[in-house]
This record gives sequence, structure tokens and C-alpha cells, in this order.
Amino acid sequence: MPAVGEAVFRSAGVIYGVAAREGQSRGAESPVGIFSLVLEPLATLGMMTIIFSYIRLRTAGLGDYIMLFLMTGIVPLSVFRGSVSSGDRTYNRMKRSLVLPGIQPIDLVLGGIFVQFLAVMGLYTIITFFFHFFYNTSSPEFFWLSIIPAAGNACIAFGFCMLNMVIKLYFKFWATIFGIITGPLNIVSGMFYTADHIPLTMKKVLYYNPFMHSTELMRTFYFPDYTSHFFDPYYYGGWVVGSIVVGLLLERAYRYRLLQATV
Repeated sequence: MPAVGEAVFRSAGVIYGVAAREGQSRGAESPVGIFSLVLEPLATLGMMTIIFSYIRLRTAGLGDYIMLFLMTGIVPLSVFRGSVSSGDRTYNRMKRSLVLPGIQPIDLVLGGIFVQFLAVMGLYTIITFFFHFFYNTSSPEFFWLSIIPAAGNACIAFGFCMLNMVIKLYFKFWATIFGIITGPLNIVSGMFYTADHIPLTMKKVLYYNPFMHSTELMRTFYFPDYTSHFFDPYYYGGWVVGSIVVGLLLERAYRYRLLQATV
């Protein structure tokens, strides 16, 4: 047991070091510094808030501010998409370090996912408590629990990131195709609507989208006056656990191929 604990702490230290280095690199490369990690969700949130404030297309009764309603739809998906991209980017940026002892491809991927998760959660926390203290909002009802779906999406991102890395060993342009495929997720993951206010036929289709479940769970924990009847813990939990297992299996099976690809 002591050996296992030592190995876990050593691995955690490597992942933290990778995340810190990646954060510093992003901050040095971008004119906006570390904020480059949250530019996409922040820009989406600002643009959608302006648009929906004018056309008034929203679900009534969820809080007093449209920005908070949209944020709970944007943040979970932003964690997934940003983490998949960040894990892949960190791997490609730091893959030469894999020649060093004690560093595996999974460490680079997890480090990239971790820094992206922290950045988006930092933005989420700042906006949440800004409204809570300055506008006296009743939300969030359960702040720490509302982070669970974002963490779950980061776990799903790990599985997809490892899958993408393996596919790119055989097909270099897969990253571009994956970005195109996942683009419509913004529309079908509940960004600007709730599952309780869509037709039954559409609800049956969206049930198979795990990110719709993550959005519903976040809003359930975030808004005191909302409880989702759509969220299925077994289905969403299956995606989370399954993605972790698939990611670990792919890393183990293709570890040496990934190492050879860095030479």
C-alpha cells in the first residue's frame, strides 16, 4: 500500500507540473495571457447573452439573469470540448519530454485536461459569485455539487482525447473532422433551453446525448427552483466510467506506439 500511495503522489506531481508548465506556456504565447484558456466560453456567453436579451427566447422561471441561465448550459460543454483540445495540444507541445523517465502520454493528456478544467471553473466561479454578492441572486443553491457535471465531462473528454490520439496515428486529419462533428453539440446540449420544455420526440432523441444530461444536472444543483426530470444518473454515469476505462485501455494498448511517434 505505501508503494501504491507513493506512485499515486508521484504521478499527481507529474500531472501538476505538466499543467503548470502548460498554463505558463499559454500565458506567454497569447497577448491575453492565461485568459486564452477561457476566451471561447467567455465569448460564447457574452454573445449569446446579448442576443437572447434582445429576442427574449429563454425558458422562464430559471433565475433572474439570462447570463446565469446560459452559463449553466455553456460551461459543461466548454469543459468537454476545451479539455479534449487541451489534452491533445499539451501532448503535441510537450511530447518530447516523454523520453524522460517517469513520464507517460497519459500524464501529458491529464495535465492538459486539468489546466483547462481549472480555467473554466475559475471563470464559472467568478461569474457566479459576482452575481451572488453584487446582485443578491439566490443561486447557486449547491455550488460545489454543480461542479460535478463539469468534472464528469472532463472525464468523458479524457476518453475522447485518447481515442483521437490513437486515430491520428493512422489518420492525421482526424482532429479537424472531430471538430466539425462536435460543432453542433452547442445546439443539442441544452444551452438555451431545458429538457422539460421541448417536444417528447426531441426529448427521446436528446436522451442519448450525455452532455444534455450534464447540463440538466448542473441546472438542478444551481437553480433553487429547478429539478430536472430528464437527467438519468445511470446513463450519464455509464458515459463517465466508460470513457475513463476506454481512455486507460487505449493508453495502455498504444503507449509504445505513442512513444515511438514522438521520436
